[in-house]
Amino acid sequence: MGGNNNGRAWVLLLFAALLLRASVCLGAPYLIATGVTDASVFRIDEAGQKSLLYTQAGSQPHEVDVAPNGDIFVADVVSDSIWRFSPSFGVLYHFPSNLDNPEGLAIDPNGNVFAAGTIGSADIFTPNQVARVTPAGARSLYASVGAQENLSAAMDLLGNLFVSDLTHNGSLWKVTPTQQVSEVVSNLGFATGITIAPDGVSVLVSASQQNKIWKVAPNGSLSVYANISEPWALAFDPAGNLFVGQTTQISKITSNGTQSVFATGLHDVRGIAYVPEPASTTSAILVATCVLYRRRRRHAEIDRLAV
Repeated sequence: MGGNNNGRAWVLLLFAALLLRASVCLGAPYLIATGVTDASVFRIDEAGQKSLLYTQAGSQPHEVDVAPNGDIFVADVVSDSIWRFSPSFGVLYHFPSNLDNPEGLAIDPNGNVFAAGTIGSADIFTPNQVARVTPAGARSLYASVGAQENLSAAMDLLGNLFVSDLTHNGSLWKVTPTQQVSEVVSNLGFATGITIAPDGVSVLVSASQQNKIWKVAPNGSLSVYANISEPWALAFDPAGNLFVGQTTQISKITSNGTQSVFATGLHDVRGIAYVPEPASTTSAILVATCVLYRRRRRHAEIDRLAV
């Protein structure tokens, strides 16, 4: 009888520990950020303190994203490669041309990586290709978008892929799940980073030379989300705080619009991603569970609004 009680106590303690870990992974704003001039990828804790995750001399790591299983992917322009940290460093795919320059990166719920840049385009008159790379490293053409330079990519919860481009004085392009391509809006300025807003369907676009972040509604209407110096990379945490990569720092904009400096000592931040960092196999499972939970919760909200 006593042994059964002890067993139940251990189960309850383990369950409590798992719940605690889950609550941490749902709320703590850990970031992964890239620094082009630093040629490095950093982990930044909830206090804004950075630590080196990876560095490679001569590299130019740009956009970063996190797969549902917790793997971290980074687009590197110099090596024309997509890096994968799983958790150790590796290369998911190497583009054959040194003109491909993968810069934008997005991941779908199945772990497929979408890369954009100047892929398959030798000049400003040839549309850029968006490449889809499977978790096994197989590449295929997903869409042709824009004509100058695709600097960022993001996927909403309906499966629409958005890509920023410098053509038409800065533009935002949309690729539907059936691979239909359209230009959503133009004249954004120097359109750099993009991210999906907490509603799951609106898109934020940074215009670095105009010191502005735009919000693009699903119907294409445009409004100013924030005015901030030299914004580039963008990422939300689950609490709705927006993190903005800039020339020498990362700023934080709360949901009520309050701006503050979150992390310093970085140079040319081109990619930011929110990621709960696992410390063990158990917490890695919880991280994947948390990511899937957040996505399903947002899907449920979108379904509710659509009724």
